[in-house]
Amino acid sequence: MWRWASVDLLGLGPFELAYLTGAVFCAGVVRGFSGFALSALIMASCVMILPPVVLIPVCTFLELAASAMLLRGGTGEADRGMLLRLHAAAAVGIPMGLLLTTTVSPDLSALVALGLVSVLATLQLARVQLPAGGTPMALGVGLAAGLATGLASIGGMVIVLYVLALNLPARVARASMIFSVFLGGSLSLLWQFGFGMVTWLALQRALMLVVPCLAGLWLGRRLFTPAYERHYRRFCLSLLLGLAAIGIVQRIAVR
Repeated sequence: MWRWASVDLLGLGPFELAYLTGAVFCAGVVRGFSGFALSALIMASCVMILPPVVLIPVCTFLELAASAMLLRGGTGEADRGMLLRLHAAAAVGIPMGLLLTTTVSPDLSALVALGLVSVLATLQLARVQLPAGGTPMALGVGLAAGLATGLASIGGMVIVLYVLALNLPARVARASMIFSVFLGGSLSLLWQFGFGMVTWLALQRALMLVVPCLAGLWLGRRLFTPAYERHYRRFCLSLLLGLAAIGIVQRIAVR
């Protein structure tokens, strides 16, 4: 029965399903105590099993489910003006990224996604901040975030670089990021429907993986220790770099 369910319903073998479940659970744990990079971790660790064009809708569903848990913490202090400017431009960038993802070969798409994860993780490890100020800059960042969302479902990492540069109060920055992930995921999902990426199979996979994702998120939040907060981000980014590097080497070696 397990083999029939995993292969016939989800298009995955037993080992592949077990690997995806474990990877999503671990990504949820890291998201729980670090506060970001759920999709980036899933993309970096699971692209060897499924191509980005298949993973993107699954990541979007999982991000929305995780954000729904965090929305209970309140988003009333979010900088909505800034977010509206960012996501107005992201709404244009998302279909551009999705068009590239759905037209290039799966191997090239995977390399692009892993390369993008590596670049953004490196920028954050180096504490590089995007220039802040003015509507034109916000629109440019939003466009880049939309492209990153369409290519690898990691537009949130671009927005983090921008939000950090604004030096917002911690509570405002946190509320803004939570609302941004939810808003960005909703926009991305609408475009994915238009590109035919949201299939019944994608929905089944997301429903299967949402339980380990939320379980990991809950555990990560329970494990969170404020005294070690400054180490969590570096650990998460280093893990992303390691996973992305392994994936890139594997893809190049196969080619």
